Amino acid sequence: MNQSLVVFVMAAVLGFNAVVWADNKANSVSSTATAELLQALELYNLKQPEAQVFTSGQPSPQQFAQLEGAGVQHIINLRPDAETGHSEQPLVEARGLVYHHLPITGAAGVTFDNAIKLKRLLDGLKGETVLIHCASGNRVGGLVALQALADGEDIEQAVAKGKRWGMTRLEARVRALANQ
Repeated sequence: MNQSLVVFVMAAVLGFNAVVWADNKANSVSSTATAELLQALELYNLKQPEAQVFTSGQPSPQQFAQLEGAGVQHIINLRPDAETGHSEQPLVEARGLVYHHLPITGAAGVTFDNAIKLKRLLDGLKGETVLIHCASGNRVGGLVALQALADGEDIEQAVAKGKRWGMTRLEARVRALANQ
């Protein structure tokens, strides 16, 4: 192999690694910036349980208008349309966000089956930034607690995880389902 080709290949490999490093560095900065921008929006019960995952209560139309600028790419809505009286899908998609709807009807909808559906949905996003919401964040945390139980965590670990994700009043429901 001639010396020019070796130098070209090495430069290409080094250049590629620098681009990957810079891209990874930018993503970590954007996660921090996203968290700061979302804090400024004053979303009810806002949590950041994972680097690219945020949970909250119901965003207002004004807050939806600002989410894309804050770096959010996906919205997962756990509220049934009947609960709000309208579909938020057009509002979310008009802002350039990808909309996902997993309607969870109150405490009765916090089930192991729905927890698995939420986990599959999150896994499919492959680390892209997402805001998951219900009215308060309570259902989000309840489903995550159930998924933690399904994954083999003990009840105290699962409840603590659920609270980090927004669970408040559904702890008794999670504990009851754990004992069935």
